[in-house]
Amino acid sequence: MNWETVWTFDTANYRVGLQVTPEVEDPGDFFDDPQIIQEIRDGRWEWFTARVVVTDKEGTLLGTDYLGACSYESPLAFREDGGYFPDMVRTATAEARSNVRVRLQNYSALANALRPNA
Repeated sequence: MNWETVWTFDTANYRVGLQVTPEVEDPGDFFDDPQIIQEIRDGRWEWFTARVVVTDKEGTLLGTDYLGACSYESPLAFREDGGYFPDMVRTATAEARSNVRVRLQNYSALANALRPNA
């Protein structure tokens, strides 16, 4: 899949990003309203899978959250809608924090194992 980054936010140590890729599923499998389906098929509404990513400053992926079958005027409208996006950021951030904790514990254990006996 090719992900397009449409928005980023930098903190002191991390970057949060919103990425999108075209949705491969048919909108008719998700919507009953023929007008919505036709607007997506005609390209009046974007049809995509959204992914929120949290990376460190070197670009190492630390946390993600995905949502498929997104239909919005644009990917930025998805972010500004206030619906799913804030929850996705919270989920990806929680995963990133957990992964950073595990890495720090692993580094600490490795450092202790390599420490010469005194």
